[in-house]
Amino acid sequence: MRSYDVPIRTKESKGCPFAHACNYYTEKCKEEVPPLVTIEEGHQVACHVFGK
Repeated sequence: MRSYDVPIRTKESKGCPFAHACNYYTEKCKEEVPPLVTIEEGHQVACHVFGK
């Protein structure tokens, strides 16, 4: 992750809230909020590119 200022989110905001600060974002990240996925007990990730 790059250092960044947290953007203000509104009801109209689209996509992953971290897309602007991610070195791996795709166009999908700017359009869709990624689902929250459990990767092991007590650990979750919400990222379209996780594991790829």
